[in-house]
Amino acid sequence: ALLGALVAQKNLGIGAIGGKDSMSGTFGDLHVPPTFISFACSLGWAKNCISASFKSTNSYILQLHIPRDRYNMPDFEYLKKAYKLLEGYIKAGLITSSYTIGYGGLSYAVAQMCIGNKIGCLIKTTAPLVENFGDILLEVQSTKQINVGIFPIIGVTRSIPTLTINKFSFELDNIIKATDSTLAEVFKSFENKDTTLSPLNLYKTKNIYVSKNKVAKPKVLIPVFPGTNCEYDMQKSFEKAGAEVKQLVFLNQNSSQIQEATQALAKEIREAHILAFAGGFSAGDEPDGSGKFIATVFRNELIAEAVEYQLRDGLIIGICNGFQVLVKLGLLPNGQIIQDPKCTLTFNTIGKHISTIANTMITSDRSPWLSNVNLGECYNIPISHGEGRFVAPTETLDKLLSNGQIFSQYVDLSGHPYVGSSPNGSLYNIEGIVSENGRILGKMGHSERFGNNVLQNICGKKNQKLFEAGVLYFK
Repeated sequence: ALLGALVAQKNLGIGAIGGKDSMSGTFGDLHVPPTFISFACSLGWAKNCISASFKSTNSYILQLHIPRDRYNMPDFEYLKKAYKLLEGYIKAGLITSSYTIGYGGLSYAVAQMCIGNKIGCLIKTTAPLVENFGDILLEVQSTKQINVGIFPIIGVTRSIPTLTINKFSFELDNIIKATDSTLAEVFKSFENKDTTLSPLNLYKTKNIYVSKNKVAKPKVLIPVFPGTNCEYDMQKSFEKAGAEVKQLVFLNQNSSQIQEATQALAKEIREAHILAFAGGFSAGDEPDGSGKFIATVFRNELIAEAVEYQLRDGLIIGICNGFQVLVKLGLLPNGQIIQDPKCTLTFNTIGKHISTIANTMITSDRSPWLSNVNLGECYNIPISHGEGRFVAPTETLDKLLSNGQIFSQYVDLSGHPYVGSSPNGSLYNIEGIVSENGRILGKMGHSERFGNNVLQNICGKKNQKLFEAGVLYFK
């Protein structure tokens, strides 16, 4: 294996960064056989990164086959020529997905490309299905600019949810089930098999609250507590939108620090136009639940009065951990800090942290934060939380729905708000809500995690332009 790696380096004209750590020998009752581990990395532009999943139907599937000699060694000159061509195709934006054939062969590789977006394919080939390690499969929309001599067409993608290779055909759902079942006891699925339709009400508001005091460059305050970890993403988003942003770290190592931090925070809140609560895990989501430490701080009389003053014409936004804070304070959905809120955000139904891309629908525009989105639009937004399940009494949920305070709900890829499409088990599929006057907004999805080369292989809309809307409110 070591000599093989050396041959590849010499023939490809690339160096190695070497290191050694023994992986053989015996320790206690542990007997390690002689082992060689090799890893490789390269560099390139993030804008050129493409994922493996098929992106659309009616596209062509190509196979870059690397010839080998009788010792199964690749033709390195051919390989370098083909790689150079492929690099040019990727830079030109001609390749929409790619996958390198490894153990499992062509059939396994194509299956992985199909199941990502549940796009089927039809493959016709005379090549062995379990060999040709290192060959590369490609998806392209057109072959007009492609050298099909080196990259021959072996199939097409299609809307039929099956993987067909020559005379063999497999349902994608069965492939996914077989794939997931292997580690089902380790990685629990969050799918809820209940397909009851969740209430959906597209609420079009007649009047949006408008700022009385116009400001060219509104001031945003982001309070930072132990466990906050999304403050820089949020600051970047607001600054890009044209705001002036200040972070204030709440020091809490002793009573003197807490007293000083409380006074400083109250002062900054009064001077801010926008109060923004970033995501994270405040105080490790203790004691007994997320956001409680921050909520306790904001119940301080001095800070609570400052928030009341700021809300005379200002805006508040909370994302993920920030949303949890707003709900536990009662600022959402009540619009003011109260002692006994009826709503809360609690543990996901699967009982552990979820990190994925959630499909959400805009169901209300009752907020100045929502001036850049349209009713019925769907957005793919990153979520990352352990306690994102919105719960409340039925009468409260119905009131939020009829008032247009539920502005974002989890939906499936077809835009249907089934219970099964809620990754955390939120009642009424709630992803985000607003206060009655719309000036306070909270949501679980990380809308601030958007930028150049971020989510570029995720289909659909991603940028809700919430931060631009917040700045626009004051202009």
